[in-house]
Amino acid sequence: MFPFIPQLASSLSLHNRFKGRVLEVTTRPPGPKDLAIRNRELIDIFELLNSVTECLGSFDYNNLSNMSTERVQLSDSIYLGEWRLFQLEESYRNLRTSKRTGSFTLEDPIHINAEVTCSPAIDLSESLMFAGHLFMHLALRGQPPAAPRHRGIMGALAISLYDTLLAIDILPLPEPYGSPRSYHSTVSLGNTSIESWSTTTTNTSIRSIPPTKPEDDFTKNALLWILFVGSCVRVPPIPTRFHFSHHDFLLDDHRQFFIHALANYCHMRHITDKETLSMKLKDILWLNSWCENQLSMVWAEISDRVEP
Repeated sequence: MFPFIPQLASSLSLHNRFKGRVLEVTTRPPGPKDLAIRNRELIDIFELLNSVTECLGSFDYNNLSNMSTERVQLSDSIYLGEWRLFQLEESYRNLRTSKRTGSFTLEDPIHINAEVTCSPAIDLSESLMFAGHLFMHLALRGQPPAAPRHRGIMGALAISLYDTLLAIDILPLPEPYGSPRSYHSTVSLGNTSIESWSTTTTNTSIRSIPPTKPEDDFTKNALLWILFVGSCVRVPPIPTRFHFSHHDFLLDDHRQFFIHALANYCHMRHITDKETLSMKLKDILWLNSWCENQLSMVWAEISDRVEP
């Protein structure tokens, strides 16, 4: 309800973990399926979030002399990171509104920060922004993964990712309506017909994805981290009686959308064990007290689809 004054925040120091790597990626000639993170404000926010996770991971509760100062810095840093994410989300909303109304100008701040060019690379900035906000809610603030308040931002994350996953060919292919492998089924209980949706997919659709070279860089790990964070949210889907292609995306079963995409992307990148996946996720943001447990649960769901 009150404005935040960043100049008064006693925030944690930054480690410059991501900026150099992002610049290194952007200097290479991009291809149509390459990934990029063009928004520099977002990188600054993730530098701050990284400092928060580093501090939480090494926080000494027995050192009473430093506990008060560190706790204030930690609290201010979490609040500052969340406030900056809100500001960035508002800028993206204003940008979309300006494009729809035809009032888009070069002075728009998000246009300048995002460095919009004719590059064919796929920009992950908006998706990383939403995933970062979910990570703050779940890992840093400890909100329950099934809390209904996550539904809106999870849906926004899924929408922002749809074209990206389609472009790099890791969306699960829907089976024909009514087929034995279809997601949709109908059962009868007495005189009542109940429609249900299967949240499983076949190994065939996973294995048919052509594997790529086992390359590894910051942007690829960023997409992996985004899909992992989306898979950690467990908001129940909204039931419906209508059928669409990619139903788990359109019918609000966003978690299955992320689980399928994460399994597909792990297969594409030859990630066949939990330790390798953990190593690549730690390349972005990682909080041991929360991420280890979440990774175990997520891996139990995707391991049979990606293990050789």
